[in-house]
Amino acid sequence: PWFAQIMLETLDTNILEHKYGDHYLRYMDNIFILGTNKRKLRRARDEIGQFLRENLRLQLKGSTQVYRFEHPKHPDEVRAKGEKQETLGRQIECLGFVIHNNRVTIRKNILKRIRAKAARIQRKGRMTCRDASALTSYKGWLKHTATHGYYVRYIKRNADLNAARRKLRRRAKYGTVENGALHRKTA
Repeated sequence: PWFAQIMLETLDTNILEHKYGDHYLRYMDNIFILGTNKRKLRRARDEIGQFLRENLRLQLKGSTQVYRFEHPKHPDEVRAKGEKQETLGRQIECLGFVIHNNRVTIRKNILKRIRAKAARIQRKGRMTCRDASALTSYKGWLKHTATHGYYVRYIKRNADLNAARRKLRRRAKYGTVENGALHRKTA
């Protein structure tokens, strides 16, 4: 990560100097430039590719895309409560998240993985420390996205995330049990 940050620092400076779009975000090697004109964004992509080749001896992946971000089909139209808003364009997917125009969710394959983990814990009837660690990690994903309804419907009834956190705290405080003997952690 440090090497990528140092190496691409000149790219960040170049993009900000040329003001290619309205908003710019880079995480590691994922670059997002948001603007209102697709033609300008395509030109920016070509210029950035040329800059990378000439100055850093790097090249853009062939999968770079310029597309319209998700937006409501009829923004002025008032809709009834519970009615789904039709959208045009595409959402942004990165780092396991799906960024929509009005919310952030988790990719479907990750949601399915969380749901399957909770179902396995339910079938086993107990939670191991490894399960507790995984659930605690997943709780971070769920906490920062608009997935509360999914959590209540599919995960909460099978696995208690608070119990997972308590289990990990006890393990950190008292140590682990191996072969029937308690091994305390020493400082």
